[in-house]
Amino acid sequence: ADTEDREIIELYGERLERSCRKCLMSEVPIGLFLSGGIDSGAIAAFTSRTNPALATFSAVTRSTIGNGDAQAALTLGEGLGLRSYQIVLDAPENAFSPQEYMNLLWLCESPSCGAEQLYKFNLYRFVHERHPEIKVMLSGLGSDEFNGGYSKMTAPDENRNWRGFLDSLRVVCRRGEFRKKAPYLRTWEDFLGFPVIRSEFLSPRDCLSRD
Repeated sequence: ADTEDREIIELYGERLERSCRKCLMSEVPIGLFLSGGIDSGAIAAFTSRTNPALATFSAVTRSTIGNGDAQAALTLGEGLGLRSYQIVLDAPENAFSPQEYMNLLWLCESPSCGAEQLYKFNLYRFVHERHPEIKVMLSGLGSDEFNGGYSKMTAPDENRNWRGFLDSLRVVCRRGEFRKKAPYLRTWEDFLGFPVIRSEFLSPRDCLSRD
């Protein structure tokens, strides 16, 4: 199993590096939002091999200073020999007016608009204003969803691992099938405290089947 795990890790690394190289095929300068975490850090390491002139941009806030992300981003960028820009986002000049916040909410096209969206907007604005030659930005967004980074958050307390994460997804899938096909059966299950119908009867093509 250990050998298989190592082979999977090596194969994943090769494909990630190949993907990073493809993202660098551009006729314009490219930048990277470097948070200091594993995801954007891995992208920085791979892309720096092909594009040592890559510029990285990191958000400096009380939060990223407190959790060490700001320092990690600076250390990583300098260690790779990249141009590292630390953008302070807690300064008074970054204060948003109500109208600016409404504009940001409109840009998000969603009622969900908080500090994370505000910081990212300011990062993009900084790059646009100070480095207009950069037309493409790389980031580590999406890796948590793709790699199961939220698995420990979603898994139950008594089984906080990958298997527990999959079990939780099966519960979500099962409830979704109940909602579409037999909502009254879920009421009975909630009342009785045990399954009243097998999952394969609800969804014969269950992608999370234990088989």
